[in-house]
Amino acid sequence: MSCIYNILDVYVQIGRQKVLTCVTLDLFCRNEIVQLITALFIFKQSKAEAIYVIVFLMRSLWVVLVVMLAVENGCNGCLEKERIALLQLKDSINFPNGTSLPSWEEDDNMDCCHWERVECNSTTRRVIKLELDRARDRRTDGYWHLNASILLPFESLRSLNLYQNRLRSFVGNEGIGILPNWSNLEELDLSYNYFDNSVLPSLNKLLNLKSLRLGWNALNGSTYVEGKFKMYIYSL
Repeated sequence: MSCIYNILDVYVQIGRQKVLTCVTLDLFCRNEIVQLITALFIFKQSKAEAIYVIVFLMRSLWVVLVVMLAVENGCNGCLEKERIALLQLKDSINFPNGTSLPSWEEDDNMDCCHWERVECNSTTRRVIKLELDRARDRRTDGYWHLNASILLPFESLRSLNLYQNRLRSFVGNEGIGILPNWSNLEELDLSYNYFDNSVLPSLNKLLNLKSLRLGWNALNGSTYVEGKFKMYIYSL
């Protein structure tokens, strides 16, 4: 019988977590099921044997259905903790009266990898790029003070663009340096904001950067950031 029910669990090791990323199911064989049952009667098999086969197949289909429902979000969408973090980031960007990022909706069925300004790895479904330049509406009152802990779930992030957002500070004692798992971050654009020199110590903790843009902020005097990367500062 060529009909096979194949449930394949593909796990991707991310740090200490194993994330179920896909489940594939081979269910093309409904006609063959009917043919098998028909054959049982043609060859004068007992009704008990036919019923046994039917029950076995129905149980198999039920297991497949349960597995599909259990992993639907993990297979087809972004990670739940990253989706929640994106919604928190949206709230922070729009505080107190902004309306930016309308596609970022609080809907469990929405795949955040399809949201505007978000790019995910096609295999792991983890966020790898956030293009948030000019995301904060100019009509929104006041400066933006971003709680850096909101960004903690984005452990695979490679590029973060916060250009021209009226961003004044990263809230917290360690600032953006609170993100110890950002070993993949290669590009960071903080230009055209309102940072002063107090942001510099936290930037020293992002050791794997390849590009850092700090131009047109409120920096003054000597500016020093550790790391082997290109640093762009247009005005001091």
